[in-house]
Amino acid sequence: MFISYFHHESLAVQERIQFLATSLQQLHGYSVYLPQSQGESKERVVDAMDRSKTVLVCLTEEYHRRTSPANVGRDEEDDHCRLELNYALGALTSAKIVIAAFEEAVSKKTHWKHRFRNELYSVKPLSLLSEGEEMEGRVKDVADRIKVTMK
Repeated sequence: MFISYFHHESLAVQERIQFLATSLQQLHGYSVYLPQSQGESKERVVDAMDRSKTVLVCLTEEYHRRTSPANVGRDEEDDHCRLELNYALGALTSAKIVIAAFEEAVSKKTHWKHRFRNELYSVKPLSLLSEGEEMEGRVKDVADRIKVTMK
Protein backbone atom coordinates (compact mmCIF):
# COMPACT_ATOMS: atom_id res chain seq x y z
CA MET A 1 0.00 0.00 0.00
CA PHE A 2 1.08 3.55 -0.66
CA ILE A 3 0.72 6.22 2.04
CA SER A 4 0.14 9.72 0.72
CA TYR A 5 0.73 12.61 3.10
CA PHE A 6 2.06 16.16 3.27
CA HIS A 7 5.72 15.84 4.28
CA HIS A 8 5.92 19.01 6.37
CA GLU A 9 3.11 18.42 8.84
CA SER A 10 3.53 19.19 12.52
CA LEU A 11 5.77 16.85 14.47
CA ALA A 12 2.74 15.36 16.27
CA VAL A 13 1.05 14.48 12.96
CA GLN A 14 4.29 13.13 11.49
CA GLU A 15 4.74 10.87 14.52
CA ARG A 16 1.19 9.50 14.17
CA ILE A 17 1.74 8.86 10.44
CA GLN A 18 4.99 7.02 11.19
CA PHE A 19 3.28 5.03 13.97
CA LEU A 20 0.49 4.12 11.56
CA ALA A 21 2.92 2.98 8.84
CA THR A 22 5.05 0.95 11.27
CA SER A 23 1.99 -0.67 12.88
CA LEU A 24 0.49 -1.59 9.51
CA GLN A 25 3.77 -3.29 8.58
CA GLN A 26 4.78 -4.94 11.82
CA LEU A 27 1.45 -5.76 13.44
CA HIS A 28 -0.78 -6.28 10.43
CA GLY A 29 1.70 -7.58 7.84
CA TYR A 30 1.09 -5.02 5.11
CA SER A 31 3.75 -3.97 2.66
CA VAL A 32 3.87 -0.20 3.06
CA TYR A 33 5.52 2.46 0.92
CA LEU A 34 5.86 5.72 2.84
CA PRO A 35 7.73 8.36 0.82
CA GLN A 36 10.43 9.75 3.08
CA SER A 37 10.97 13.15 1.53
CA GLN A 38 9.81 15.61 -1.05
CA GLY A 39 13.04 14.85 -2.91
CA GLU A 40 11.85 11.45 -4.16
CA SER A 41 11.43 11.47 -7.92
CA LYS A 42 7.95 11.49 -9.41
CA GLU A 43 8.89 8.34 -11.33
CA ARG A 44 9.71 6.50 -8.11
CA VAL A 45 6.45 7.64 -6.51
CA VAL A 46 4.42 6.59 -9.55
CA ASP A 47 6.20 3.22 -9.63
CA ALA A 48 5.37 2.65 -5.94
CA MET A 49 1.75 3.61 -6.54
CA ASP A 50 1.54 1.26 -9.53
CA ARG A 51 2.61 -1.61 -7.30
CA SER A 52 0.06 -0.71 -4.61
CA LYS A 53 -3.43 -2.13 -4.37
CA THR A 54 -4.51 0.59 -1.96
CA VAL A 55 -3.64 4.22 -1.33
CA LEU A 56 -3.97 5.50 2.21
CA VAL A 57 -4.45 9.28 2.26
CA CYS A 58 -3.39 10.90 5.54
CA LEU A 59 -5.75 13.83 5.39
CA THR A 60 -5.00 17.10 7.14
CA GLU A 61 -6.11 20.64 6.44
CA GLU A 62 -2.81 21.32 4.69
CA TYR A 63 -3.02 18.20 2.50
CA HIS A 64 -6.59 19.16 1.60
CA ARG A 65 -5.54 22.74 0.77
CA ARG A 66 -2.55 21.67 -1.29
CA THR A 67 -4.62 19.36 -3.47
CA SER A 68 -7.09 22.13 -4.22
CA PRO A 69 -7.35 23.33 -7.84
CA ALA A 70 -6.62 26.87 -6.59
CA ASN A 71 -3.06 25.79 -5.76
CA VAL A 72 -2.09 24.31 -9.14
CA GLY A 73 1.49 25.21 -10.01
CA ARG A 74 2.29 27.03 -6.78
CA ASP A 75 5.34 24.97 -5.85
CA GLU A 76 6.80 21.48 -5.98
CA GLU A 77 5.39 20.46 -2.61
CA ASP A 78 1.90 21.32 -3.81
CA ASP A 79 2.54 19.33 -6.96
CA HIS A 80 3.78 16.38 -4.89
CA CYS A 81 0.55 16.07 -2.87
CA ARG A 82 -1.58 16.66 -5.93
CA LEU A 83 0.42 14.18 -8.04
CA GLU A 84 -0.23 11.41 -5.55
CA LEU A 85 -3.94 12.16 -5.20
CA ASN A 86 -4.47 12.61 -8.95
CA TYR A 87 -2.62 9.41 -9.72
CA ALA A 88 -4.57 7.48 -7.10
CA LEU A 89 -7.87 8.77 -8.47
CA GLY A 90 -6.84 7.91 -12.03
CA ALA A 91 -5.34 4.49 -11.33
CA LEU A 92 -7.71 3.20 -8.65
CA THR A 93 -11.40 3.31 -7.95
CA SER A 94 -12.44 5.28 -4.89
CA ALA A 95 -13.12 1.88 -3.27
CA LYS A 96 -9.34 1.31 -3.21
CA ILE A 97 -8.59 4.60 -1.45
CA VAL A 98 -8.65 4.78 2.35
CA ILE A 99 -8.78 8.17 4.05
CA ALA A 100 -7.43 8.66 7.56
CA ALA A 101 -8.28 12.06 9.01
CA PHE A 102 -5.52 13.42 11.24
CA GLU A 103 -7.21 16.73 12.14
CA GLU A 104 -10.69 17.58 13.36
CA ALA A 105 -11.36 20.08 10.57
CA VAL A 106 -11.18 17.40 7.86
CA SER A 107 -12.64 14.51 9.84
CA LYS A 108 -16.18 15.35 8.68
CA LYS A 109 -17.05 15.09 5.00
CA THR A 110 -19.30 18.14 5.26
CA HIS A 111 -16.08 20.24 5.46
CA TRP A 112 -14.53 18.68 2.37
CA LYS A 113 -14.14 20.71 -0.82
CA HIS A 114 -12.98 20.20 -4.37
CA ARG A 115 -11.88 16.68 -5.28
CA PHE A 116 -12.58 15.27 -1.84
CA ARG A 117 -16.19 16.39 -2.05
CA ASN A 118 -16.64 15.51 -5.72
CA GLU A 119 -14.66 12.29 -6.18
CA LEU A 120 -14.10 10.88 -2.71
CA TYR A 121 -17.34 11.72 -0.93
CA SER A 122 -18.32 8.04 -0.91
CA VAL A 123 -15.20 7.20 1.14
CA LYS A 124 -15.84 7.31 4.86
CA PRO A 125 -12.86 8.88 6.65
CA LEU A 126 -11.37 7.05 9.61
CA SER A 127 -10.41 9.23 12.55
CA LEU A 128 -6.79 9.21 13.68
CA LEU A 129 -7.10 12.27 15.90
CA SER A 130 -6.01 10.54 19.08
CA GLU A 131 -2.74 9.24 20.48
CA GLY A 132 -1.66 6.45 22.83
CA GLU A 133 -3.72 3.31 23.37
CA GLU A 134 -6.72 4.74 21.55
CA MET A 135 -4.51 5.23 18.49
CA GLU A 136 -3.72 1.50 18.46
CA GLY A 137 -7.42 0.69 18.19
CA ARG A 138 -7.81 3.19 15.39
CA VAL A 139 -4.87 1.66 13.52
CA LYS A 140 -6.74 -1.65 13.67
CA ASP A 141 -9.75 0.09 12.10
CA VAL A 142 -7.50 1.33 9.29
CA ALA A 143 -6.00 -2.16 8.83
CA ASP A 144 -9.50 -3.66 8.64
CA ARG A 145 -10.59 -1.09 6.04
CA ILE A 146 -7.46 -1.78 3.98
CA LYS A 147 -8.19 -5.50 4.10
CA VAL A 148 -11.61 -4.82 2.55
CA THR A 149 -10.12 -2.69 -0.22
CA MET A 150 -7.63 -5.40 -1.20
CA LYS A 151 -10.31 -8.00 -1.95
